[in-house]
Amino acid sequence: MEDNKVVIGSDDYDSRIRTKVHNLERENLVEDFEQILAIKNQLKKKTGVCLPTKIKFDYSITRPNKIMKIIESDSELLELWKKLEEGK
Repeated sequence: MEDNKVVIGSDDYDSRIRTKVHNLERENLVEDFEQILAIKNQLKKKTGVCLPTKIKFDYSITRPNKIMKIIESDSELLELWKKLEEGK
């Protein structure tokens, strides 16, 4: 994260889209997912390739199963999550 902006970076074999740090509040998760999806869609439009997405959370904040419960309990978050997984 640089100056609270989304950063797309690359180091040798790993490309990343990083979003600002927060405590998994709903509004922030929606914003993160929408930003990642917009970037993926731009890349797909320019390259014709839908890149796979692997989302990693900073697990020092909370555990993966709790994060998925947060996502699955909210229809908008779940819809965005599915779009990210499917690459649409």
